[in-house]
Amino acid sequence: MEASEAAGSQGLAAMAADVGAVGGCSPNVSAEDRDAGDALFALGLVYEVGYGVPPDAERAEELFSAAAARQHADACNAMGELASRRSGGAAAARAAANAYLTAESLGSVEATVNRGLTLCDPRRPGAEDGPSAATAYAFFEAASRAGSIDGLFLTAVCFSKGVGVVGHVFQSFERFSLAADRGHGHAQLAVSLCYSAGRGTEPSASKATTYLRRAAAQGVPAALSGLAELLRDGGAGLDADPKRSRALFEEAAAKGDPAGMRGLAELLLVAEPGRAVRLLHAAGREGDGLAALRLAQLYERGGGGVPRDALRAAGWYKQAAGYGVKEAARKLRSKGFRVSTVAARASAMFRTKPSKE
Repeated sequence: MEASEAAGSQGLAAMAADVGAVGGCSPNVSAEDRDAGDALFALGLVYEVGYGVPPDAERAEELFSAAAARQHADACNAMGELASRRSGGAAAARAAANAYLTAESLGSVEATVNRGLTLCDPRRPGAEDGPSAATAYAFFEAASRAGSIDGLFLTAVCFSKGVGVVGHVFQSFERFSLAADRGHGHAQLAVSLCYSAGRGTEPSASKATTYLRRAAAQGVPAALSGLAELLRDGGAGLDADPKRSRALFEEAAAKGDPAGMRGLAELLLVAEPGRAVRLLHAAGREGDGLAALRLAQLYERGGGGVPRDALRAAGWYKQAAGYGVKEAARKLRSKGFRVSTVAARASAMFRTKPSKE
């Protein structure tokens, strides 16, 4: 083994033991191959996440492939996940499907979840209209019954949105709660939202905050943003803590959460207007309607690091309205704004270029 691999494999024996306990190789594989498969898969994880060594996706894939050749169930599942992330069209999809099927036949419950996700991801908009939604739900339910926490969470999402099954808020809340109590971060966020809105259960601000904090502790981006908002303003039993709020917004923004980027931008508009505007643009492009609205207001009035520009303001108002922000839609319908936009277009049309002399 190379020196770098030896350094990266510190604690590998313990990791391999954990892997063997939860998945590992088929029982029909020899003990020698089983041990080798566990070790290769664990070392692949070391390189995939950069545990003691620089992350190396190519080396990780080589190790996963070697473990899969020894009929290691989790390694086969990992190969399927790698194939599904490639932009290889039908060929990559077939490779992923074959890897998931092999992994499932070797006992990987997470491969069952992945087989469902290849058919329909219930977390995406419009999933309820997918032709394979019912089949996907059946995979999630089977995985859930086999003990998969991800499968349980996804069945809750299906019941919440009516994906592949008749929508049922109480079933949804019950399953979110079970997954949350087993430590699923996104389920904890979902339970927090249920308690906040009284969806499937009696509303409870204190329980909503408790589950929000649990989800944030696991690094769920939307939970980080939600907790940051509570700490910024104070509420739901929490005292205002501007320093902690900014740290949470920074963490959420670094993870690409649009609400986190917007919240951080609002804090930076005076001290760092350039960065604030860049964050608002990024959040607006990611579908955050309130970020698009804020940009429109800045361009309409000028300030905060942006010039006054009625045409850009109109563009961002339209984008915000498209995201469902009613205030933006009302602005677009207002007579005064329409007149100013027409005037700006006319000015741009007849504006002469400056002379080079």
